[in-house]
Amino acid sequence: MSDRFSISLRLLHPSAPHEEIINRIGLNACVGHTVGEPRRSPLGNELGGKYRETMVVIDIAEKEGYFVDEIAQVLADLKKNADFFVGLVETGGSVTLYVGVFFKGRSGFELDLDCISTMKEMCIDLSVEYYAE
Repeated sequence: MSDRFSISLRLLHPSAPHEEIINRIGLNACVGHTVGEPRRSPLGNELGGKYRETMVVIDIAEKEGYFVDEIAQVLADLKKNADFFVGLVETGGSVTLYVGVFFKGRSGFELDLDCISTMKEMCIDLSVEYYAE
């Protein structure tokens, strides 16, 4: 049986408005808030305090299989935003591909040098979390 996985793009920045990030990337965000706005629950209730940074989360994929088979295509699709990602990181932000892997038994992964090189050029970090089912 193969793994199931989800991939999302997570962008953080100390000052850029989340709407600006979403509009620049051109993808729909499932989470977005801007630094200084009141913190809210997913239902919109105020939680107290203000967000300390801007955050945008964009769902990219949710599939069965091995996520490394999908990473090259995801990076190719994001390539048009490479300069934006580099600029975001250079001004104090971060760009991360977050992968959740749901597995039975054993699982692991190996990224080839092309993927690693592309991620480095685009200033994209990789975060992988494994969940045993």
